[in-house]
Amino acid sequence: MKLNAKTQRVIIEIVSLLYILLFVYAAVSKLLDFENFQVQLGQSPLLSAYAKILFWFVPVIELIIALALSINSFRFWGLYGALVIMTLFTSYIYIILNFSSDIPCSCGGVLEKLGWTEHLIFNIIFMILAIIALWISVEKHYGNQPKRHKINKFFSVISLFPVTIMICGSLVWFLFQSSDYIINRENPFIRRFPTRPIQYVNQMDLKYNSYYIAGYGKGKIYLGNYTAPLYVLEIDTTLSSTKEHKIVIDLKKYSIHSLKLTINSPFFYLMDGSAPLIITGTTADWKGTVQKLDQPYFSKAIPMDSLNFVFRGLSSATRENVLGVFNIQNPSKLKLAYGLLQKQSKNDGIFDTDGHLTYSKELAKIIYVYAYKNQYIVADNYGKLNYRGKTIDTVNTPQIKIAHLNNGTQKTMAVPPLLVNGFAVAYKHLLFVDSHLRGQYEPEKVSKRVSTFDVYDLTKKSCLMSFYLPGIQRHKLHSFYITDHHIFIIINRQLLVYQINKNLKKELEKTIHSISQ
Repeated sequence: MKLNAKTQRVIIEIVSLLYILLFVYAAVSKLLDFENFQVQLGQSPLLSAYAKILFWFVPVIELIIALALSINSFRFWGLYGALVIMTLFTSYIYIILNFSSDIPCSCGGVLEKLGWTEHLIFNIIFMILAIIALWISVEKHYGNQPKRHKINKFFSVISLFPVTIMICGSLVWFLFQSSDYIINRENPFIRRFPTRPIQYVNQMDLKYNSYYIAGYGKGKIYLGNYTAPLYVLEIDTTLSSTKEHKIVIDLKKYSIHSLKLTINSPFFYLMDGSAPLIITGTTADWKGTVQKLDQPYFSKAIPMDSLNFVFRGLSSATRENVLGVFNIQNPSKLKLAYGLLQKQSKNDGIFDTDGHLTYSKELAKIIYVYAYKNQYIVADNYGKLNYRGKTIDTVNTPQIKIAHLNNGTQKTMAVPPLLVNGFAVAYKHLLFVDSHLRGQYEPEKVSKRVSTFDVYDLTKKSCLMSFYLPGIQRHKLHSFYITDHHIFIIINRQLLVYQINKNLKKELEKTIHSISQ
């Protein structure tokens, strides 16, 4: 049935008016809440690498199209522009739903109350309306011309519809793939925050702020205590029951300075690197045996297995930090890995190489994350370098100023340094780093209240995702531990447990591949 001219005009005007209302409202909403729009687009799982361009392009082009739709002489091209933009939006949502590793809670903006599937249907309806209005516009324009000429012109214009849809879909797919490459390989410090990778479960008041997480085994979390180093607090994962143990050992004849507990169930290790000594035993009876060491003196040490340890100490030759490994049964035959830690200043080697030592039992790899620059080291059990990786931030050089005291014999920091990486914990093939720097498009008011963790795949040498851990009354976490199912943290006097959800759990359950050189 052929529509009369009045009906055709009414349909075109109604569709144009709907698009004008939609685009003007959407553009104004984005501009009025521009900071939130920046955050949403910057943390998009598809287009975050192009966020700086899209911030302004999207609302501006929406307003231009709305203006074109309000002018009769430009209405056809306004409708065509509306179809193009709506096709781009629809392609974006389709890729989010079917190809993205993470689906955000909502698409934000004017239709944030809708789910992704509902938003996809909404967009398709508007695409159909645009095609109908364009179809009528073409028929109206060529209606008085000879039939043969009218048919040729009509189909030449109408054939643009599927071509437009294909081009728009291909463009969004290209942006998705290239953005993914840029974020993973050429990261401009843009984080990806998946939807709820962890979920709060419970917390308990420890009453003292001297506790730290020493280890985990058989469904129990073990806490050490800096002020009472021989006492161990055992807590189940639901935080519903506790039990206190005391390590049985006579230390009267030893000069103890600072004992710290590490538990690799069923073994425990109570270490003092300034003595130096290591107390070993099992969690079955908590009876300790002292292993007095002639060397090495160490500031950090981690058991790789029941006999072998990786440590960081001060080289007697260079008076600089050095990594090394030793066997507790034959500590004199220690191996120092000179060259693993790289200083930035010839006058330093202590502060600029400060960092966090951790170990992956599943990969059998030593990992050291620098505190003041964006680098981490991966080495084998003998201290041989596998590779040097980059954390997601852009601080390549430690921002440290050194002052010399006592006629140059003592070094200290002249001003507080820029701390880049706080805690670092390796678990299976993943590295969890507590970053102290705010990335692009992250609200400043949020970053002040939370700890930001970046998760790296050590086998792929890439950053997988990031997530927030909230602080408590401006206190941030000072102890962190991860298992297959939970993350445990201590903030001030509070022990909190978080459940690991699907997207992070999926990464933990992946088959572990070996690390290439």
